[in-house]
Amino acid sequence: MDLTGQRMRVNLSDHALSIIRSDMQAFGVEESLGGFISRIIMCFAQNSDASIFRAANRYREKLINDVQTTRYAKKYPRDTGLEYFEIKKDKLLSPAELEVIESLVSAYKECLTAKFGSVDKGTSKNARLRNSAYELLCSMDDELREVAIYGTHRSAYVKALMEDYSSRSLLEREGIVFSEHIELLKSLCETDNRQRPLVTVKTGSSVFDVKPFEVTADPSWSHHYLVGMGRRANCDDAYRPMSFRISRIIDIKVRKKSYASGKITKSELGVLKEALDKRGVQYLVGEEIECTVLLTKQGLKTFETILHGRPEPVRRVADSNGNTILTFDCTARQISNYFLQFGSDAIILKPRELRDDFIAKYKMAVDAYSSAYSKIDG
Repeated sequence: MDLTGQRMRVNLSDHALSIIRSDMQAFGVEESLGGFISRIIMCFAQNSDASIFRAANRYREKLINDVQTTRYAKKYPRDTGLEYFEIKKDKLLSPAELEVIESLVSAYKECLTAKFGSVDKGTSKNARLRNSAYELLCSMDDELREVAIYGTHRSAYVKALMEDYSSRSLLEREGIVFSEHIELLKSLCETDNRQRPLVTVKTGSSVFDVKPFEVTADPSWSHHYLVGMGRRANCDDAYRPMSFRISRIIDIKVRKKSYASGKITKSELGVLKEALDKRGVQYLVGEEIECTVLLTKQGLKTFETILHGRPEPVRRVADSNGNTILTFDCTARQISNYFLQFGSDAIILKPRELRDDFIAKYKMAVDAYSSAYSKIDG
Protein backbone atom coordinates (compact mmCIF):
# COMPACT_ATOMS: atom_id res chain seq x y z
CA MET A 1 0.00 0.00 0.00
CA ASP A 2 1.19 3.51 -0.84
CA LEU A 3 1.72 5.25 2.51
CA THR A 4 2.77 8.66 1.15
CA GLY A 5 -0.65 10.03 2.12
CA GLN A 6 0.05 9.40 5.77
CA ARG A 7 1.28 12.95 6.03
CA MET A 8 -1.70 15.27 5.68
CA ARG A 9 -2.77 18.77 6.55
CA VAL A 10 -5.85 18.69 8.74
CA ASN A 11 -7.90 21.84 9.22
CA LEU A 12 -9.38 22.13 12.72
CA SER A 13 -11.67 24.76 14.18
CA ASP A 14 -10.37 26.76 17.13
CA HIS A 15 -12.81 24.90 19.39
CA ALA A 16 -11.66 21.46 18.23
CA LEU A 17 -7.99 22.35 18.50
CA SER A 18 -8.50 23.68 22.02
CA ILE A 19 -10.38 20.53 23.12
CA ILE A 20 -7.77 18.22 21.56
CA ARG A 21 -4.86 19.99 23.25
CA SER A 22 -6.69 20.02 26.57
CA ASP A 23 -7.54 16.32 26.34
CA MET A 24 -4.00 15.31 25.41
CA GLN A 25 -2.79 17.01 28.58
CA ALA A 26 -5.66 15.93 30.86
CA PHE A 27 -5.51 12.31 29.72
CA GLY A 28 -1.72 12.17 29.91
CA VAL A 29 -1.43 11.21 26.24
CA GLU A 30 2.26 11.46 25.38
CA GLU A 31 2.12 11.43 21.59
CA SER A 32 2.13 13.83 18.66
CA LEU A 33 -1.00 15.46 17.22
CA GLY A 34 -0.84 12.90 14.40
CA GLY A 35 -0.64 10.10 16.94
CA PHE A 36 -3.66 11.42 18.83
CA ILE A 37 -5.68 11.85 15.63
CA SER A 38 -4.70 8.30 14.65
CA ARG A 39 -5.99 7.05 17.99
CA ILE A 40 -9.35 8.79 17.43
CA ILE A 41 -9.61 7.38 13.90
CA MET A 42 -9.06 3.84 15.17
CA CYS A 43 -11.37 4.16 18.18
CA PHE A 44 -14.13 6.39 16.83
CA ALA A 45 -14.51 6.04 13.04
CA GLN A 46 -16.93 3.13 13.45
CA ASN A 47 -19.34 5.06 15.70
CA SER A 48 -18.85 8.72 14.73
CA ASP A 49 -21.65 10.67 13.08
CA ALA A 50 -18.95 11.93 10.69
CA SER A 51 -19.01 8.43 9.16
CA ILE A 52 -22.29 9.44 7.60
CA PHE A 53 -23.22 6.16 5.87
CA ARG A 54 -22.50 4.15 9.01
CA ALA A 55 -24.46 6.64 11.12
CA ALA A 56 -27.35 6.39 8.67
CA ASN A 57 -27.31 2.59 8.91
CA ARG A 58 -27.41 2.79 12.71
CA TYR A 59 -30.34 5.21 12.49
CA ARG A 60 -32.16 2.88 10.06
CA GLU A 61 -31.66 -0.08 12.43
CA LYS A 62 -32.99 2.00 15.32
CA LEU A 63 -36.12 3.00 13.40
CA ILE A 64 -36.78 -0.60 12.37
CA ASN A 65 -36.29 -1.75 15.96
CA ASP A 66 -38.66 0.98 17.20
CA VAL A 67 -41.39 -0.22 14.81
CA GLN A 68 -40.84 -3.85 15.83
CA THR A 69 -40.85 -2.96 19.54
CA THR A 70 -44.10 -0.99 19.23
CA ARG A 71 -45.77 -3.87 17.41
CA TYR A 72 -44.52 -6.38 19.95
CA ALA A 73 -45.73 -4.29 22.92
CA LYS A 74 -49.24 -4.19 21.45
CA LYS A 75 -49.23 -7.90 20.66
CA TYR A 76 -47.68 -9.07 23.96
CA PRO A 77 -48.57 -6.41 26.57
CA ARG A 78 -47.66 -8.66 29.49
CA ASP A 79 -44.03 -9.01 28.44
CA THR A 80 -43.05 -5.57 29.72
CA GLY A 81 -39.40 -6.58 29.99
CA LEU A 82 -39.32 -7.71 26.31
CA GLU A 83 -37.97 -11.06 27.45
CA TYR A 84 -39.13 -12.88 24.29
CA PHE A 85 -38.80 -9.94 21.90
CA GLU A 86 -35.95 -11.33 19.80
CA ILE A 87 -37.78 -14.65 19.34
CA LYS A 88 -41.31 -13.39 18.63
CA LYS A 89 -40.78 -9.98 16.98
CA ASP A 90 -42.18 -9.38 13.47
CA LYS A 91 -39.08 -9.24 11.32
CA LEU A 92 -40.78 -8.09 8.12
CA LEU A 93 -41.99 -4.52 7.74
CA SER A 94 -44.62 -3.39 5.26
CA PRO A 95 -43.56 -1.49 2.10
CA ALA A 96 -45.23 1.65 3.49
CA GLU A 97 -43.26 1.40 6.73
CA LEU A 98 -40.00 0.84 4.86
CA GLU A 99 -40.72 3.82 2.62
CA VAL A 100 -41.24 6.11 5.63
CA ILE A 101 -38.06 4.80 7.27
CA GLU A 102 -35.98 5.39 4.14
CA SER A 103 -37.38 8.91 3.89
CA LEU A 104 -36.33 9.62 7.48
CA VAL A 105 -32.90 8.10 6.91
CA SER A 106 -32.41 10.24 3.80
CA ALA A 107 -33.31 13.38 5.76
CA TYR A 108 -30.93 12.31 8.52
CA LYS A 109 -28.06 11.94 6.07
CA GLU A 110 -28.77 15.40 4.65
CA CYS A 111 -28.78 16.82 8.18
CA LEU A 112 -25.38 15.27 8.99
CA THR A 113 -23.95 16.41 5.66
CA ALA A 114 -25.07 19.98 6.37
CA LYS A 115 -23.73 19.80 9.93
CA PHE A 116 -20.21 18.70 9.00
CA GLY A 117 -20.13 20.80 5.85
CA SER A 118 -20.69 24.01 7.80
CA VAL A 119 -18.00 23.64 10.47
CA ASP A 120 -15.89 26.79 10.86
CA LYS A 121 -12.59 26.84 9.05
CA GLY A 122 -9.80 27.15 11.57
CA THR A 123 -6.11 26.32 11.60
CA SER A 124 -4.35 23.82 9.34
CA LYS A 125 -2.00 21.44 11.12
CA ASN A 126 0.46 18.91 9.75
CA ALA A 127 -0.22 15.39 11.01
CA ARG A 128 1.48 12.10 10.29
CA LEU A 129 -0.94 9.23 10.73
CA ARG A 130 0.02 5.79 11.96
CA ASN A 131 -0.03 2.97 9.41
CA SER A 132 -3.11 1.36 10.98
CA ALA A 133 -5.12 4.60 10.94
CA TYR A 134 -4.15 5.41 7.37
CA GLU A 135 -5.03 1.91 6.20
CA LEU A 136 -8.45 2.26 7.85
CA LEU A 137 -9.00 5.56 6.02
CA CYS A 138 -8.03 3.94 2.70
CA SER A 139 -10.52 1.13 3.32
CA MET A 140 -13.26 3.76 3.66
CA ASP A 141 -12.53 5.48 0.32
CA ASP A 142 -15.60 4.12 -1.50
CA GLU A 143 -17.81 5.10 1.40
CA LEU A 144 -16.37 8.61 1.60
CA ARG A 145 -16.65 9.28 -2.15
CA GLU A 146 -20.42 8.99 -1.83
CA VAL A 147 -20.47 12.00 0.52
CA ALA A 148 -20.23 15.28 -1.37
CA ILE A 149 -18.38 17.15 1.40
CA TYR A 150 -15.62 14.51 1.51
CA GLY A 151 -15.21 13.26 -2.05
CA THR A 152 -11.63 12.13 -2.54
CA HIS A 153 -10.32 14.30 0.31
CA ARG A 154 -9.58 12.08 3.28
CA SER A 155 -8.46 15.13 5.25
CA ALA A 156 -12.00 16.54 4.99
CA TYR A 157 -13.32 13.40 6.66
CA VAL A 158 -10.62 13.54 9.36
CA LYS A 159 -11.62 17.14 10.09
CA ALA A 160 -15.27 16.12 10.46
CA LEU A 161 -14.30 13.18 12.68
CA MET A 162 -12.24 15.37 15.00
CA GLU A 163 -14.95 18.04 15.11
CA ASP A 164 -17.46 15.35 16.11
CA TYR A 165 -15.08 14.09 18.80
CA SER A 166 -14.62 17.62 20.14
CA SER A 167 -18.38 18.19 20.36
CA ARG A 168 -18.83 15.27 22.78
CA SER A 169 -18.86 15.51 26.58
CA LEU A 170 -15.68 14.95 28.59
CA LEU A 171 -16.93 11.53 29.69
CA GLU A 172 -17.66 10.51 26.08
CA ARG A 173 -14.27 11.73 24.89
CA GLU A 174 -12.50 9.83 27.66
CA GLY A 175 -14.52 6.76 26.66
CA ILE A 176 -13.33 7.13 23.06
CA VAL A 177 -9.64 7.67 23.87
CA PHE A 178 -9.52 4.77 26.34
CA SER A 179 -12.09 2.52 24.66
CA GLU A 180 -9.69 -0.43 24.54
CA HIS A 181 -9.15 -0.39 28.32
CA ILE A 182 -12.83 0.21 29.05
CA GLU A 183 -14.06 -2.59 26.79
CA LEU A 184 -11.55 -5.04 28.29
CA LEU A 185 -12.44 -4.17 31.88
CA LYS A 186 -16.19 -4.22 31.23
CA SER A 187 -15.91 -7.67 29.69
CA LEU A 188 -14.01 -8.90 32.77
CA CYS A 189 -16.59 -7.39 35.13
CA GLU A 190 -19.38 -9.13 33.21
CA THR A 191 -17.66 -12.51 33.63
CA ASP A 192 -19.24 -14.82 36.17
CA ASN A 193 -17.83 -13.84 39.56
CA ARG A 194 -16.61 -17.38 40.24
CA GLN A 195 -14.56 -17.39 37.03
CA ARG A 196 -13.49 -13.73 37.08
CA PRO A 197 -9.72 -13.28 36.70
CA LEU A 198 -7.54 -11.00 38.77
CA VAL A 199 -6.03 -8.01 36.93
CA THR A 200 -2.81 -6.17 37.63
CA VAL A 201 -3.19 -2.43 37.13
CA LYS A 202 -0.29 0.01 36.76
CA THR A 203 -0.86 3.70 37.54
CA GLY A 204 2.24 5.86 37.48
CA SER A 205 4.91 4.07 39.51
CA SER A 206 2.36 2.05 41.53
CA VAL A 207 1.13 -1.44 40.67
CA PHE A 208 -1.98 -3.08 42.16
CA ASP A 209 -3.66 -6.46 42.01
CA VAL A 210 -7.39 -5.86 41.58
CA LYS A 211 -10.52 -7.99 41.71
CA PRO A 212 -12.65 -6.08 39.18
CA PHE A 213 -16.24 -5.25 40.11
CA GLU A 214 -17.50 -2.60 37.68
CA VAL A 215 -16.57 0.24 35.38
CA THR A 216 -18.62 3.30 36.28
CA ALA A 217 -18.68 7.09 36.07
CA ASP A 218 -18.34 9.54 38.93
CA PRO A 219 -21.46 11.45 40.04
CA SER A 220 -20.62 14.44 37.81
CA TRP A 221 -20.25 12.16 34.75
CA SER A 222 -16.72 13.44 34.12
CA HIS A 223 -14.55 10.31 34.28
CA HIS A 224 -14.67 6.51 34.06
CA TYR A 225 -13.42 4.48 37.02
CA LEU A 226 -12.51 0.84 37.54
CA VAL A 227 -13.95 -0.22 40.90
CA GLY A 228 -12.95 -3.34 42.76
CA MET A 229 -11.13 -4.88 45.69
CA GLY A 230 -7.40 -4.29 45.44
CA ARG A 231 -4.02 -4.29 47.14
CA ARG A 232 -0.42 -3.53 46.25
CA ALA A 233 0.97 -6.12 43.84
CA ASN A 234 3.17 -8.86 45.25
CA CYS A 235 2.12 -8.37 48.86
CA ASP A 236 -0.06 -10.27 51.30
CA ASP A 237 -2.16 -7.34 52.55
CA ALA A 238 -5.91 -7.77 52.77
CA TYR A 239 -7.92 -6.64 49.76
CA ARG A 240 -9.73 -3.33 50.29
CA PRO A 241 -12.07 -1.11 48.23
CA MET A 242 -10.24 0.73 45.47
CA SER A 243 -11.02 2.77 42.39
CA PHE A 244 -8.80 3.83 39.50
CA ARG A 245 -9.55 6.55 36.97
CA ILE A 246 -9.33 4.82 33.60
CA SER A 247 -7.39 7.68 32.02
CA ARG A 248 -4.64 7.24 34.63
CA ILE A 249 -4.18 3.52 34.08
CA ILE A 250 -0.96 2.91 32.13
CA ASP A 251 -1.20 -0.85 31.73
CA ILE A 252 -3.60 -3.71 32.46
CA LYS A 253 -2.50 -7.33 32.73
CA VAL A 254 -5.09 -10.11 33.02
CA ARG A 255 -3.71 -12.78 35.34
CA LYS A 256 -4.03 -16.53 34.89
CA LYS A 257 -6.04 -18.51 37.42
CA SER A 258 -2.82 -20.07 38.68
CA TYR A 259 -1.66 -16.60 39.83
CA ALA A 260 -4.74 -15.71 41.90
CA SER A 261 -8.53 -15.58 41.69
CA GLY A 262 -10.46 -12.41 40.94
CA LYS A 263 -13.57 -13.65 42.74
CA ILE A 264 -15.08 -11.10 45.12
CA THR A 265 -16.41 -12.81 48.24
CA LYS A 266 -19.76 -11.96 49.76
CA SER A 267 -18.14 -10.14 52.69
CA GLU A 268 -15.82 -8.19 50.35
CA LEU A 269 -18.80 -7.17 48.25
CA GLY A 270 -20.56 -5.80 51.32
CA VAL A 271 -17.49 -3.77 52.31
CA LEU A 272 -17.08 -2.47 48.75
CA LYS A 273 -20.70 -1.35 48.40
CA GLU A 274 -20.63 0.33 51.80
CA ALA A 275 -17.47 2.23 50.83
CA LEU A 276 -19.04 3.32 47.53
CA ASP A 277 -22.12 4.64 49.31
CA LYS A 278 -20.08 6.38 51.98
CA ARG A 279 -17.09 7.81 50.09
CA GLY A 280 -18.04 7.85 46.42
CA VAL A 281 -16.24 6.26 43.51
CA GLN A 282 -13.53 8.97 43.31
CA TYR A 283 -12.24 8.48 46.85
CA LEU A 284 -11.90 4.75 47.40
CA VAL A 285 -8.10 4.84 47.26
CA GLY A 286 -6.50 6.25 50.39
CA GLU A 287 -6.71 5.62 54.10
CA GLU A 288 -9.78 6.84 55.97
CA ILE A 289 -9.07 9.29 58.78
CA GLU A 290 -11.30 11.12 61.24
CA CYS A 291 -11.64 14.77 60.22
CA THR A 292 -13.42 17.51 62.16
CA VAL A 293 -14.54 20.69 60.40
CA LEU A 294 -16.13 23.82 61.90
CA LEU A 295 -18.63 25.55 59.61
CA THR A 296 -19.99 29.06 60.03
CA LYS A 297 -23.66 29.70 59.29
CA GLN A 298 -22.72 30.61 55.74
CA GLY A 299 -20.45 27.59 55.56
CA LEU A 300 -23.34 25.31 56.52
CA LYS A 301 -25.52 26.85 53.80
CA THR A 302 -22.75 26.26 51.28
CA PHE A 303 -22.30 22.68 52.51
CA GLU A 304 -26.01 21.99 52.02
CA THR A 305 -25.91 23.54 48.54
CA ILE A 306 -22.77 22.04 46.96
CA LEU A 307 -23.45 18.32 46.66
CA HIS A 308 -20.75 17.32 44.15
CA GLY A 309 -17.86 15.59 45.92
CA ARG A 310 -19.36 16.25 49.33
CA PRO A 311 -18.29 13.84 52.10
CA GLU A 312 -21.03 12.61 54.39
CA PRO A 313 -20.62 13.48 58.09
CA VAL A 314 -20.87 10.80 60.77
CA ARG A 315 -21.57 13.38 63.50
CA ARG A 316 -23.04 16.87 63.57
CA VAL A 317 -22.91 19.16 66.61
CA ALA A 318 -23.98 22.81 66.99
CA ASP A 319 -21.85 25.03 69.24
CA SER A 320 -22.95 28.03 71.35
CA ASN A 321 -21.80 30.53 68.70
CA GLY A 322 -24.13 29.29 66.00
CA ASN A 323 -21.44 27.29 64.21
CA THR A 324 -21.76 23.64 63.21
CA ILE A 325 -19.04 21.08 63.85
CA LEU A 326 -19.03 18.12 61.47
CA THR A 327 -17.02 14.92 61.86
CA PHE A 328 -16.11 12.78 58.85
CA ASP A 329 -14.55 9.37 58.31
CA CYS A 330 -13.04 9.77 54.86
CA THR A 331 -9.78 10.46 53.05
CA ALA A 332 -7.85 13.69 53.54
CA ARG A 333 -7.96 14.24 49.77
CA GLN A 334 -11.75 14.34 49.76
CA ILE A 335 -11.81 16.88 52.61
CA SER A 336 -9.19 18.99 50.85
CA ASN A 337 -10.86 18.85 47.43
CA TYR A 338 -14.23 19.81 48.87
CA PHE A 339 -13.57 22.32 51.66
CA LEU A 340 -10.77 24.45 50.15
CA GLN A 341 -13.44 26.38 48.22
CA PHE A 342 -15.13 27.45 51.50
CA GLY A 343 -12.39 29.86 52.57
CA SER A 344 -12.97 31.26 56.07
CA ASP A 345 -16.39 29.60 56.32
CA ALA A 346 -14.79 26.19 56.96
CA ILE A 347 -12.03 25.63 59.51
CA ILE A 348 -10.26 22.28 59.81
CA LEU A 349 -10.02 21.41 63.52
CA LYS A 350 -8.33 18.05 63.10
CA PRO A 351 -6.21 16.27 62.14
CA ARG A 352 -3.49 18.84 62.65
CA GLU A 353 -1.57 17.79 59.53
CA LEU A 354 -4.57 18.53 57.35
CA ARG A 355 -5.19 21.85 59.10
CA ASP A 356 -1.57 22.85 58.49
CA ASP A 357 -1.93 21.85 54.84
CA PHE A 358 -4.95 24.19 54.47
CA ILE A 359 -3.02 27.03 56.17
CA ALA A 360 -0.08 26.53 53.79
CA LYS A 361 -2.31 26.54 50.70
CA TYR A 362 -4.19 29.67 51.76
CA LYS A 363 -0.88 31.37 52.60
CA MET A 364 0.46 30.53 49.13
CA ALA A 365 -2.65 32.13 47.62
CA VAL A 366 -2.17 35.29 49.72
CA ASP A 367 1.52 35.48 48.77
CA ALA A 368 0.68 35.03 45.08
CA TYR A 369 -1.87 37.87 45.20
CA SER A 370 0.49 40.12 47.17
CA SER A 371 3.30 39.52 44.69
CA ALA A 372 1.08 40.10 41.65
CA TYR A 373 -0.44 43.32 42.96
CA SER A 374 2.90 44.70 44.15
CA LYS A 375 4.14 44.42 40.54
CA ILE A 376 0.95 46.05 39.20
CA ASP A 377 0.99 48.87 41.77
CA GLY A 378 4.75 49.05 41.38
